[in-house]
Amino acid sequence: SLEADTAVCRVSIAGRTIQVDTLLVRSNVGVVAGGGSLAILDTTGESVSAFSATAILRSLKPLEHLFDLPSTEVDSMKLTCTAAGTAQNTLIAANVAVRSAVFGSYSVSSLDAGATGSFHSGFFTWADLETTREAAAWTAGVTVQDAQVEDLEVTSWEATLTSDGNRHEIRSSATIA
Repeated sequence: SLEADTAVCRVSIAGRTIQVDTLLVRSNVGVVAGGGSLAILDTTGESVSAFSATAILRSLKPLEHLFDLPSTEVDSMKLTCTAAGTAQNTLIAANVAVRSAVFGSYSVSSLDAGATGSFHSGFFTWADLETTREAAAWTAGVTVQDAQVEDLEVTSWEATLTSDGNRHEIRSSATIA
């Protein structure tokens, strides 16, 4: 069964900024903690985002029956997210690190993935919810060590994606047993 022993979240909107004063959730699955401000509603550029959150997964066992998942084992999994800057130029970063995980017939001894990006002025207008011609810049990457997907064994795999406006680049390399 899924059990939460602590669940606290204080959110307020001050002008065009979302304030997350406290975010804390503890359960037998894991912990999520974070806080800060998100200026995603501000089109004036006067407010600033300064937000971070971290999630640590302890176990998926409590969710197996609830969501009809295959047998799972996780040694450790950590996800971090940050946002900083104005609505016209917000830098966003997300990272995940997994050590020794099994999900049914899939297994991995190490997985590290991350993405960073920035929204440029005018990329997304919250007032009318339209994307405009000025694009965002993103870089994403993933590194996997000793993974198994059914009968396929992957010793190592790295991939990166870079996108800046209308230019995109994908690079990948793998060692497969």
